[in-house]
Amino acid sequence: MPQESVGTAPQAGGPAPIPAPSGSILSRIYADFKGLILRMFPAETDEPRTRTGFASDSRRDPIYLLVALAIAVGFAVLWLWIVRVQPIPPGGDPSTWIITSYPFVGLPTTSGVQPLAYPPLAFPFVGLSVLIGNGPLLGGRIFMASSIVALGYASYLLNRSLLERPGLALLAQGLLLGEPDFQQLYYFGGYPNIFALIFLVLAVAYLVRYLRSRQPSHLFLFWVATAACLLSHSLTGVILVGILALLALGLLLVRRLPRTILWSRAGLAGVGVFVVGVGGYYLATYFANIAHASYFDSTASATKTQLLPTVLRPFYLTSPWQWITHSPQFLTPHQALAIIALGTAVCIGAVLLLRWRRPAWLTTPWLTLVAWFLAIFAGSLAAYAFSIPIDYRRFPYFLYTPVILAALFPFDWALSEWLSRDWSAYLMARAARRHRAPPPVRPRWRSRVDPTLTAGAVAGLVVVAILSTSPSGVSYETYYTQYAHNDAFLSAVNAIAASGVVGNLVATTPFVAHWPSTITATRTTYVPALANGNGYVSSHVQDGEATSISLTGRYTVTNALVGATVPGVAAGDFNSTPIIGAFAGNIYQPLFQMPAASIVVNLSDGSEFLVAPATSAAPPITQIDGGYGYEFSFPEPGCLVVENVTVPAASDLVQISLSARANGSSVLVTSLQARFSTVNLVPGNVTLGSSPGSFAWASATRNGNFTTTGTVAPAVALGRLVAYNSTPGATTAVLLRLNSTQPNGSGALAMSVNLAIPAAYNLISSIGPWLDTSQIWTGWDIRFILSYSQVAALHVTTNYIQSEYDGAVLSTSGPWTVYVLPASFGGG
Repeated sequence: MPQESVGTAPQAGGPAPIPAPSGSILSRIYADFKGLILRMFPAETDEPRTRTGFASDSRRDPIYLLVALAIAVGFAVLWLWIVRVQPIPPGGDPSTWIITSYPFVGLPTTSGVQPLAYPPLAFPFVGLSVLIGNGPLLGGRIFMASSIVALGYASYLLNRSLLERPGLALLAQGLLLGEPDFQQLYYFGGYPNIFALIFLVLAVAYLVRYLRSRQPSHLFLFWVATAACLLSHSLTGVILVGILALLALGLLLVRRLPRTILWSRAGLAGVGVFVVGVGGYYLATYFANIAHASYFDSTASATKTQLLPTVLRPFYLTSPWQWITHSPQFLTPHQALAIIALGTAVCIGAVLLLRWRRPAWLTTPWLTLVAWFLAIFAGSLAAYAFSIPIDYRRFPYFLYTPVILAALFPFDWALSEWLSRDWSAYLMARAARRHRAPPPVRPRWRSRVDPTLTAGAVAGLVVVAILSTSPSGVSYETYYTQYAHNDAFLSAVNAIAASGVVGNLVATTPFVAHWPSTITATRTTYVPALANGNGYVSSHVQDGEATSISLTGRYTVTNALVGATVPGVAAGDFNSTPIIGAFAGNIYQPLFQMPAASIVVNLSDGSEFLVAPATSAAPPITQIDGGYGYEFSFPEPGCLVVENVTVPAASDLVQISLSARANGSSVLVTSLQARFSTVNLVPGNVTLGSSPGSFAWASATRNGNFTTTGTVAPAVALGRLVAYNSTPGATTAVLLRLNSTQPNGSGALAMSVNLAIPAAYNLISSIGPWLDTSQIWTGWDIRFILSYSQVAALHVTTNYIQSEYDGAVLSTSGPWTVYVLPASFGGG
């Protein structure tokens, strides 16, 4: 058979050709995945290009940038002028941020500061401002004014990235800085918040600019700004990540997300900075066992949910309603939730509909705004759905920028469309009809539109600053300096600093914040827990609760839900034991009391005596039940009276028992009585319960309403109830009286009361069970008590400090009194 020549076709009926190998399954999967990635992340996109990355290029951009800087400086100067009134910058937060910054610049500081527990990037700049200002009071002003300038400039860069007309971008910048509600950031002193907000704005701006310009520097700065935001403020960082994730998803829908964001030299360098910066910080603090701030331990979710309507404040939804009704109108949490959910659905539905019908309308600026709105809305809905106790009051500060831009977008589009049209044919026809020479190809008036618009924007912002920003700023300054910011407070703190006594201090009002520490540098300030305030970490919550209790009671037993306090043991201080209280979040709230002076014993010889007259001192106190209770023994002529108070662990119960035992058989006990009554500033009302021997005591407090259910044993010991009466001097009371069943008396009588307070709750469970104020203050090295005699303070008297702790008055300045404690409390 002849051989088949090379290249000839196989003979009919011969063997089929062997197909070429197609590769392994893994290689095919890799090829398909690579093809998908290349299609989803193209190297080139149809994004309109500009040289600067702004929405439009302008030869006057340097001039507009100078105008933007001037506007930012103007609002910073306005803030400085408003806050010149008091010697201490407004707000309590700045004291925390300034004292935290000291270690970053080598300044002496209190040992209570943990420099890396909070995202640290803002603090070196705060510390530098303190050094420049030669102290915290001017330094705080320098930092905030500089932040206003930086935020204004960054805001303009973002606005020009999204708006074509520079004048409108300048207007948006000024409207943000001068917005009455937004400027609260300046006055309560959210240093890390506003510092991180600068980088959030820059990150979005440089990402959008890169999509147009493809300049490596823009991409690198995007990654650097993103890392800086995450290293400055946790919540702002989370919001930025949400915006970027949603924006990336939107860009993917329209195939406008280039893979060079990651796979380019600038992209890889930026990612490297991000990973090293953010990852390095969290890894370093992890291995150093440094606990980070936790908002989950700060405030109960039920309380925070009431603040949900504040998320919608930038939309001014209730303003038309108020104008029509001439009365304040407010959204309920459920109404706000419905509006947020509806807004989320509308945003998502609009994007999907346009992607299907009009994908060209999904421009990058619009996708940016939609992503921004959705990030805030999604965060609010997630916090509500999962009962995350997040601070909804922070969300509006992130929404003002997209709300202002969304309001200006239609004007920007209409004006840009009008200016971009070719009017030459129309103008030439008009000139021909009038027998005039044809106009120039590019009318001169077009070049004057942006300068004219800029001048109008600046003039409008001046009006806004005078009529809106300044009056609201003065109001905020007054509000945020009403406590602990004036000359009298500064004089009291300076007296501590000049005393020469080494040691820390407790304050009777939370509104001193950390200013005493910030001004004196090396002293820790312990303040009472602030209602609905953020504690960030459990140890801070515990310190605040312990401070509140230690200032009002010498001894306290508590199971972290309920408690019973002995206010003092010296003569005149001991006659209100126990004072029964309960926790509401991080606040310990006294509710009512059983004064020791109300315990009365009757004997068979006809004698009657008070166990503890109002001027008596306390007998020795004994811990019982592993520290969850205490016992007093009152040896009286003819009998021994014993009072036991316990708070069983993991319960909402306070248990009180009283017994009177005769000393012999000749004189017996015929009756034992006591009473519950109200405490100062806490009105109550009492009603009979449904079962024998029970009652219900309702207490209305500034921190919540409580109903205490009391059960008396034996039931016959529940005597008369004195219900609430508005008559001056009238006191709600429960009278307890147990009579002997024997005609001549009994050898012993005993009665008990169980008090259940089911509404009690606490953010922590680590406080107690036995709290001794002297031990607490010694452990804290307390040498000073800073007392405030006006509202928003726990009241302590000079006699109380002297009799209970042997303290002495160091200084008095207006409503402020400084006491110094003996060296035995610590501090040397």
